[in-house]
Amino acid sequence: MSILSFKNVNKGFGVGIHRAEVLKDINLEVKEGEFLAILGFSGTGKSTLMNLVAGLEKPDSGTLTYRGKPITEPGPERGLIFQSYSLMPWLTVGGNVGLAVDAVFPKLSKAERQAKIDHYVSMVGLSHATARRPAELSGGMRPRVSVALPLIHL
Repeated sequence: MSILSFKNVNKGFGVGIHRAEVLKDINLEVKEGEFLAILGFSGTGKSTLMNLVAGLEKPDSGTLTYRGKPITEPGPERGLIFQSYSLMPWLTVGGNVGLAVDAVFPKLSKAERQAKIDHYVSMVGLSHATARRPAELSGGMRPRVSVALPLIHL
């Protein structure tokens, strides 16, 4: 069984003569363990496709499933890292990761919470930068904080 399946998926925006069909008759099967790269010019529907997978958008027609179940809304089993990451500038790396930890594991003790934060910060190679704010991070380090956030749901 496919982990992700698109069957005759269509998605467009606008109405009447201003309507643009962004995705048309998309059929795709992604199996467990497969890696997939989505390439294309600006405006060809890459972000729309990812928004459908994340459950942020719904197809106009066709079916989209994750592990055989329809994707109808965002869920913790699917994460999306946006191109323009949105970190809280007044929080440290640990503080930003802590927000996500609190959302997923709201009943942790203080020590368990800190252990989770440390674990996910370490997973993206930023243990040395836990106390830094986003403005103090390099351009390559900021997106790594954003990568840690969906990992917390796994």
